[in-house]
Amino acid sequence: MQYRLSPSVVRAAVVTVAAIILLASSAQAMAHPPDPNPEWQPVYDRLMREIMSPFCQGLTLADCPTKGAAEMRDQIRAWLIEGKDRIWIEDQLVAQYGQSVLGAPRMSGWGLLAWVTPPLALFFGVVAVASFVKRHQAEPGEEGSEAAPAHPAADPGEISEIEKQVEEEIGDWTS
Repeated sequence: MQYRLSPSVVRAAVVTVAAIILLASSAQAMAHPPDPNPEWQPVYDRLMREIMSPFCQGLTLADCPTKGAAEMRDQIRAWLIEGKDRIWIEDQLVAQYGQSVLGAPRMSGWGLLAWVTPPLALFFGVVAVASFVKRHQAEPGEEGSEAAPAHPAADPGEISEIEKQVEEEIGDWTS
């Protein structure tokens, strides 16, 4: 026995499915309504790239897929919409999760030391190598400044002596 659906039932089903899809998409749009003041978006994007997720080891908030990270992103968005600035938000996150939530140390206090030390170490390393090379480079006219020849000239008598020794050693091998 076969059942046939009437065209009116099919139309009703299609309209119902379309209405459900339309309501679901409008509910999603209402969950994050567009903000009338979009000035916070660049700050939000920067924070998402710089703040480390306390929920996903080694990932930023932008990359962490957990529910906790999503809630943290929503909280940051809400703070920005309220008019809080980046420094205030970072202070709140550090107070709640510790310094490790910052992707990089701040450029103040002890954090400044982390920014200044590598370039200074590089600079002083280059200076040390340059002074070492300069100190060990012989000046023209100084004693020992002339390079030794690659093959020192040998005395002709010495050469014939060496040739005799080579011939004797070769003769010992062949006999």
